[in-house]
Parts: sequence; structure tokens; C-alpha cells
Amino acid sequence: MLEKINHKSAPKEVVNALVTLYNQGKFLLILEKEKQFVSLYQDSIDILNIFGSTNIALQNYKKAITNFIKAIRINPNVPTIYYNLGLAYHHIGNMDDAIENYKKAIDLKPDYDEAFCNMGMSLEEKGNLEGAIEKYNKVLEINPKHPGAHMNLGNSYVLCGDYNSAIKNYKTAISNDKGRYNFLGGLLFAINYSPDMSAEDIFEYYKLFDQRFGLPHKHKCKPFVQHKVPDKKLKIGYVSPDFKEHSMERFLLPTIAHHNHDKFEIFAFADLKKSDLVSLKYKSYVDHWIRTDGMTDDELAQKIRSLGIDILVDLAGHTRNNRLTVFAQKPAPVSLSWWIGSGYTTGLSAINYFLTSKFMAPKGSEHLFSEKLWTLDIDATVWDPGKNNLGQVNNLPALSKGFITFGTLTRIIRINDRVIKAWADILTKVPNSKLIINSKNFFGNLKY
Repeated sequence: MLEKINHKSAPKEVVNALVTLYNQGKFLLILEKEKQFVSLYQDSIDILNIFGSTNIALQNYKKAITNFIKAIRINPNVPTIYYNLGLAYHHIGNMDDAIENYKKAIDLKPDYDEAFCNMGMSLEEKGNLEGAIEKYNKVLEINPKHPGAHMNLGNSYVLCGDYNSAIKNYKTAISNDKGRYNFLGGLLFAINYSPDMSAEDIFEYYKLFDQRFGLPHKHKCKPFVQHKVPDKKLKIGYVSPDFKEHSMERFLLPTIAHHNHDKFEIFAFADLKKSDLVSLKYKSYVDHWIRTDGMTDDELAQKIRSLGIDILVDLAGHTRNNRLTVFAQKPAPVSLSWWIGSGYTTGLSAINYFLTSKFMAPKGSEHLFSEKLWTLDIDATVWDPGKNNLGQVNNLPALSKGFITFGTLTRIIRINDRVIKAWADILTKVPNSKLIINSKNFFGNLKY
């Protein structure tokens, strides 16, 4: 398409061609023309905007920022450019500049619902939940059916510990969304903490995930040809966005580090925006380190299939940046989900097994999993405490204070009326005892 555009083409024709490629996801093809077109059409903010947006899609955020700033210098009165610049700043973790540019977009377009919505997300990242909730509600004043605003409200209420409001907003988001985006993830997280829903009711929502986002990929599943190769190593692939500094490392690193490489060939499919020192540890323990950030689900599924992976392991469940829709395409003969990322079923009928223990999934809970339970007689994970720098154990504080102090570091969403009643019963039965509740949810400027 771009080959047909000559130097005499009108910028509108060029922009339309680039937008078509953008909508097709052909980002690398667009960037091949960036230097040429930016030089050729130096005064076109549309050209700069499409290249900035393409760089965001490819996670080249600093290049995107450069594009948008150039566009603003040409014309400082286009709200979309400020919005996109705010988005790029948000991605690099600069929330203050993100918020400032969203404000400028709103100054130019007071009913800019997406700018309000993204400003709320940046405020939430800064820990300002009150401010975030205010912005999301502003979006709903402009567009009462905005699914993203309801989704983000759900996330904020989770952080507030208000699971009833969270669940209500997640359900509204799903209803208004019409299945275009996976807003079920937030709901699946929140309902697990609801004391008012039965396990069977909760499982129904996991089956809904399969109906909406799993089974539609079933036509992509293909049969596997089993070649008999003597002494062939089994190829095991681990899929995760958390091959980095993350709580998962305490469970996963000991396993990865002790694989028998004479019998198994280990692949890590790492969906990382940025690697760190822990990523290098993982990389040193596996035979193949494959970065999957930037790959579409279809591309990753094809990659896994082309490598001949025998056993594919999901380590994320329904946590952020999971690749469950890759597993829905069944790119390996055997697949399983390991509870390291999420402590419950994926809901996907395409995944064969759920690796667990009799303690986590006791006998009688089989009907609550879409996968077949692969139950170990021991705990399903190994825990490596690492260097915690906590110092030596001192004398029991109760010996000097004269009373027992209980403590919890739990998230606020896990605290509900039934939990509080149980704690109250314990405190009542232990004379003069105290309870300390400590969590990052209690910091920031939200008033409880």
C-alpha cells in the first residue's frame, strides 16, 4: 500500500494508508517509513501522531513522546495529541506529566471521557484513590455506559476493600462491553473474596470466561503428530509475565534451577516490558529464553507449536498480562496451570491439568475446576525464603509487654464482616490481646 504513495501524495492519503496499516497491526511496516515521512511532511501533526501511536504499540515510549511533543509545537490546540502524550508518560511511570497532559486535553475538550478515565488511572498509580474515583465518576457523567470507567472503578474499590461496589462495577463493565474486551479478570479476582457467593456460583463466572474468550479460539486448535524419537528430551515451556523481581520467584526459581536438563529441554516464554537481575537468573537456568512482549496471541501460539513444546505451563492464571487466550488455542499436546500466579482454576476447557495439592484442592472440590486436578501428596510448590534481612529472632514481645499481639499483612479486600467477627472472637478469648493490621492499602491519601 505504501509503495503506491509517491512524494506528490497528499498527506491525507498518506495518513489514511498508515491508519489502515495501524488497524491491521502492521506496526513494524509503519515504522519503516517513519524517518522518510516525518522529513517529507514536517508540518503534519497527523503524521507525527500516527508514528507516536505506533511507537506506543511497540512500547517505544520515549520515541512516542518525541513524536507527540513535535506535533504540539506545530499545533498546541489538538486535545488528542495531549491525550496520547499523557498515555506515553503513563507507560514510562511518569504519572505527574501524564496527569498534566490529560488536564491539557480536557481543557481543550471538556467532555473528553477517555482523558478523564486515563487521568484516574494515573492518580490511582500515585495512590490517590479518592481522586481516581472522582475522575471515573466524571467519565460516567459524560458517558454512563463507559465500560472502562466501570472497570477502573471496580479496581479502585478493590483497593478500598469494598468488594460489593467492585463486583457491581465489574458486572456493569462486562454488560456494557458486549464481550469486546476481557473485563472478566477483575470480576474473577473480586468474587473470590466475597463471603456471600457460593463456590459453585463463583465457578459459573470462570466458565463464562471460557465461553467468551476460550471456546471462540477452538477452531485454531490442530492435531499433533507424535513422532517416535528414541531418548527424545521432553520440551517443557513456562509462560509468564513475571520472570522478574516478583513474589513468584520464591516458588518458581527453585524448581527452574533444579530441572534435569539431560531429560528435559526447558523454555521460558517471558512477557516482560523490562527485564531485571532476577530475569537474568531465570535466563541462566533455562535452555531457551524467548521474549514474547510484542507478540500477538496468534503469533505466540504459532511459535510454541513450531518449537514442538510437549508440555506448556501457565504460571499466571487470571493475573495481569496473562496469556490464557494462547492456551485456548492449545499450542501444545499437554497443558497445565500451576497455582503460582493464581490460586484457582483458569476456567478454560482447553487446559488439561491444574497442578495442586490435597491441601489446596481437597477431595470433593474437583467439580469446581475446568481442568483435571493433578494432585501431589506434598505441597505443590517449594519455598525459598532468600535473604530477608529480618535479623535475629528476639524474645517474645508478650513476655515484656504482658499481652499477646496478633498481626496481619493482608490486603484490605480480604477483610470482611465474617473475618472481623472471627478476629473479634479470638481477641475476646485471649485477654488483653491486641491486633495490628498492616498493608500498603492503608497508605496513601484515601480516607478510611
